[in-house]
Amino acid sequence: MARSPYTRITFVWFAGTVVLALIFGGYEAYKRIKLGVLVSQAHAEDQATRGLARHQIEGWGSAALPHLIREWSDESQRDRHWGIRPTLDGHSMPAVAQLLKDLGASGYEARVREAVEPDFESGLERIRSLAAYTVATKNTWKTPPGPSEPSPELVQHLIGSLDDQDPLVRLWAIYDLGSFKTPPVAALPRALEFVDDPDPLVRCHLIALLVKLERHKPASEGLVALLSDTHPVVLGKTLEAIGSPRRLVHITERPVRVTELLLHEELIVRHRAASVATRFGLTDSDAAAIAAAVRDGGRMTDWDARDPLVLSARSGWSRTYLPNNDIMRGLASLGTAAAPLKPTLLQLVDEKGDIEALKSLVELAPDEGIPRLVSAASMGDGEIPAERHAKAIRLLAATTARETDGLEPDGLRGQAVTIFRGFLDHDDRMIRLRSAIALAELDPKDRSTVELLADIYRDLRANPPKPIGGYRWSSCNPEAPLKALSHLGGPEAIDALINAVQSDNDMLRINCPEMLVEAYRVEDLLDQELLDRGVEALRQMIFGEGSGESKFSLNPTNQIGRLVYRASQVGAAPSDPAGLTSMLISVCEGNPDGAVRNGASVSLVAFGELAKSGGPTFVRWLDEPNQWRFGARCIGGLGPSAEDLVPKLLDGLTQEPSHTSESVNALAAIGPAARSALPDVEAWQPGGETLAELKRYALSRIAPDKYPAAGLSDDLVERARPDLIAHRDHPPAWRLALGKRLEMLGQLGTGAVASQPFLVETFDIAQSTGSWQLRWYAVKAIDGITRPSREARRVLETASLDSETRIRRSAEIALHRLKISEGGSNDGSGLPGRLLE
Repeated sequence: MARSPYTRITFVWFAGTVVLALIFGGYEAYKRIKLGVLVSQAHAEDQATRGLARHQIEGWGSAALPHLIREWSDESQRDRHWGIRPTLDGHSMPAVAQLLKDLGASGYEARVREAVEPDFESGLERIRSLAAYTVATKNTWKTPPGPSEPSPELVQHLIGSLDDQDPLVRLWAIYDLGSFKTPPVAALPRALEFVDDPDPLVRCHLIALLVKLERHKPASEGLVALLSDTHPVVLGKTLEAIGSPRRLVHITERPVRVTELLLHEELIVRHRAASVATRFGLTDSDAAAIAAAVRDGGRMTDWDARDPLVLSARSGWSRTYLPNNDIMRGLASLGTAAAPLKPTLLQLVDEKGDIEALKSLVELAPDEGIPRLVSAASMGDGEIPAERHAKAIRLLAATTARETDGLEPDGLRGQAVTIFRGFLDHDDRMIRLRSAIALAELDPKDRSTVELLADIYRDLRANPPKPIGGYRWSSCNPEAPLKALSHLGGPEAIDALINAVQSDNDMLRINCPEMLVEAYRVEDLLDQELLDRGVEALRQMIFGEGSGESKFSLNPTNQIGRLVYRASQVGAAPSDPAGLTSMLISVCEGNPDGAVRNGASVSLVAFGELAKSGGPTFVRWLDEPNQWRFGARCIGGLGPSAEDLVPKLLDGLTQEPSHTSESVNALAAIGPAARSALPDVEAWQPGGETLAELKRYALSRIAPDKYPAAGLSDDLVERARPDLIAHRDHPPAWRLALGKRLEMLGQLGTGAVASQPFLVETFDIAQSTGSWQLRWYAVKAIDGITRPSREARRVLETASLDSETRIRRSAEIALHRLKISEGGSNDGSGLPGRLLE
């Protein structure tokens, strides 16, 4: 009997279903087998095997949780596996929620009970904490993004877990709190009680939490209290935190306990105490202890492998490298005050060829250090290892960049240029690269190395270096020549960078959009075809094929606005600004990643009047707490064209302080067109000096006839000077308030003409201290004033040769604008530059 069409269709459907079930079941079986293998490898004896297995398990997301729960039931392996945290995102959370809901029915309840007896609920809360943590602290490049701040419910849950009797629960509560980008301050009082917790691993994780909250004085006091700990691992991690390059705000003097720890019985503690000691200056009794620490450093050393804390999954390896870099950096900053260490430095340089010691010697005793540096950089083949030779070339370039003797053959710069040019055809690719980069940094106007750098980039793409050493791997990769090409700029550099952003190399696609923007000199911005090619390359990264992942579209979304803004500063524009505006608005409306949406909104500011169609999007963001500040900034960035949106901004004056400041900033950026808001801004009662300055600034921008800017300019200089002097006397630290006041001076335009001597002084001090950030702030402020004095013009000309590319480009644009129109006034549209630069 013939089958009916319906019967045939039913049969095909059934057969297809069976096949799919078998395939899916086979895949599920494969996952179970594969995860089982990885879990067994996660406690292998070999460290490399364990580390690779842990990394792969974490990548399986929620699928790994059932297997981990089974492993957690094994008491002998529990501590190790609690350290494995699968990567969970918003897509994973329904599966995690279902797992928690069905825990008993799934057969895992008994195993979990065995793992956490006598308190099963405690174990369940641990798993819930794990799920909450992985979403709350998830990388923002994932899709969709997790919340940027922990929810109040999660914070209360974690703070409550700090009272648990089980040290494992306390451990993960402290760890989770310290893992947030901005930990909740509400947790600080209770967390400080854990300085004396009986579990040293809890105390170790407390350190990370206190470091992130160190702007609150009690947190810094807690770190100092941990220096009295008796466990060497806790002491080592505390010293590492206090001695980090990021100077802690409230620890301005060397803690007394550090001097005692210089003589600690454990080598790692002594060595890290030496790093801290050199950060705060030496005493007469320090020299011998620090010299011994330096001689013992620069090698691997063993922790006590019997210590359970050392073997813990979250405390690091049992073998630790002791770098002398931090100690040498501290000695270099002390200058002649480090004289007692000179014999040790000479010994390290002459006997071991230690480049870090040579760097400190150059600062301490230039007459003895610089000849040794020139000798090391000019050595031939076989006289010095390639990695050390490349480091010496790099150090000579950095040292020479501070010299002002021109390119005379007998001067240091002349000698260095001769050395670098001699190695441009060296057999070792890394030596050629470092020499070409050094020449580019010394003279960014010299374009003789552009072709060589482009050739090295292509060679590195075709023949990547082997990862045989940290220095060679990190410094001889495709990004290195691209950074130098971006520094030099020009069509050849732009071609190479466009190739990089369109490549299949993930790191190049992520990191090169900013380099591409920096490669545009004034003449390149004025080249319509070249400008359009760069804009199109960035547009393709946002909207083209393969652009779905946020990590590939985040940077170009930000950078396309910077490129268009810089072009507008010299009177240029892309050929199709309206089309680009429409596409960026579509990103604001539809992209699932909040960071990408925000980047697109900031870029829209660069399009001026054309971006007004994005007004409804910006206004809607004012109703979303996490997006509020971006909506306000973008409305302000529209300038005078946002006059009809002023009433929406006034709502922020009655809300929380962060909303208030953003509203006032936006009103100031709109300028006289926001005159209708004047009574509200006048009635606003700011709390604190910073907000009081903001109010005066906004009034001077909204009603310059009623509130002249000159008086505010003088007050800003008076308040900024103590911070500048503090930076001069104690580099490299500087207060963010100094940068904000410099920024405000530039936005006051011609009303801040009288501040130019202070801005010149700021630039000169920043040059002597090596702070590129302050040099950049000073250059932007002088450009904003638009009527530079002779000394201010000298600053712009000096900055046009700066080693920092963004400073040089800003100075080049400022000088170009001066040539076109001397004495033009600031039109008050400074906010786009603040956002985009």
